[in-house]
Amino acid sequence: MRLDSGGIYKFKFIIVGDKAVGKSSIVRRFVENKFTLDYRSTLGLNVLSHSLSFYGNEVYFSLWDVGAQEYFKRFRKTYYIGAQAAFIVFDVCERDSFANVKVWYKELEVFLDKKNIPIVIVGNKIDLADQRSVEYKEGIALVEELTKENSETHFSYIETSALTGENVEDAFSLIAYHYIMKSKEREEQKLKESLMDQINSLLNKKGKLTISFITENPYWSPGLQILNEVNILCECEKLLDDKEKRLYNYSNGLVI
Repeated sequence: MRLDSGGIYKFKFIIVGDKAVGKSSIVRRFVENKFTLDYRSTLGLNVLSHSLSFYGNEVYFSLWDVGAQEYFKRFRKTYYIGAQAAFIVFDVCERDSFANVKVWYKELEVFLDKKNIPIVIVGNKIDLADQRSVEYKEGIALVEELTKENSETHFSYIETSALTGENVEDAFSLIAYHYIMKSKEREEQKLKESLMDQINSLLNKKGKLTISFITENPYWSPGLQILNEVNILCECEKLLDDKEKRLYNYSNGLVI
């Protein structure tokens, strides 16, 4: 699926993880390009807005920085409503926060009303290289493990430093990319389903239906790309296949 330009995307984006892993610092670095050493734990929730240009698309984030305190767990279900993408952040110097990534993912699974949203796991504080206790390959292995458990959710892994700003914007660009592609996938699926319904309706009335596509691409038609699930309707016989024309005859009377 191609990433087109000129789109405008707005989405609710949640950031979760153990306390003191740098969630709010990552958000502040992204929104204000600032960092403060004065640590203050987020109490409950902090909501900010920001945008970025991504390959000719405008992406608007509603950033929900969720506090990790156990007291606020009963409220977090409300915070998660409508979330369309997520960061799960851990501290590469704290193995417990890395182990708790799975705990946070399970909480998302339970509370999210929209399932299978894009999730980026973020290993923060890579500037503290001499204190590091979680290696990059372990983060990749965790993503692979979670992907095997739920293949419909797109997981990614990236490492950042809110202190220096390293990879922070890249992390948000990564989640923007996956959100855009997920949105396009949903739009294409809706188009396919609508088209299939129309084809079925016409076939029931007419008994035979011929559809033609004209394209500058000699090898593939965007129309055929949309119809690539037409085999769920019937069996197909290829009648003609050359550089100029392609003709497929379906057993239910559809001719493409």
